[in-house]
Amino acid sequence: MLEISRAKTKEFQLDYKEGELVETHPWLVQRAPQDQIKIMGVFHLVSSKGRLELLDWIYDTLKPGGQAIIQVPCWYNGRAYADPGVQWPPLSWEFFMLANKGMRDANIPYLDMHCDFSLAPPAFGYDNNDTFVALRNDETKAVLLSRNVNTATEIFMTLSKPA
Repeated sequence: MLEISRAKTKEFQLDYKEGELVETHPWLVQRAPQDQIKIMGVFHLVSSKGRLELLDWIYDTLKPGGQAIIQVPCWYNGRAYADPGVQWPPLSWEFFMLANKGMRDANIPYLDMHCDFSLAPPAFGYDNNDTFVALRNDETKAVLLSRNVNTATEIFMTLSKPA
């Protein structure tokens, strides 16, 4: 398993040069095929174009049948905007639909990507200190997610490479 996270790797860097953000992605190199890749607290710091490249890299790096788990701040939570390193636009779970070739071909055929993941439904993280949300059952949380900002703090996406 390969884990890329702000807390556990020095392989991710954001540098500023003359006031402009310069991204370095040393992980975008050939690696031994992986059964699982976790990207925690990093994906939202990568530019829009870099995110697409990263999805293709994940696909190329995973073994057939492998999975990627990606955690990002939920776009409609204020925390998604608090980190000055966050790249626009903040991420919604719908962004990850771009990782599926059928969806791209039907809606954005000009997008130059080759990955073809199947996606599990998104999972959401909640603030356990927000008792209005945290103590509710799953059905109520689903209603709150559809109607209220700041309900979910983060999104967890699982992308699977076909076997």
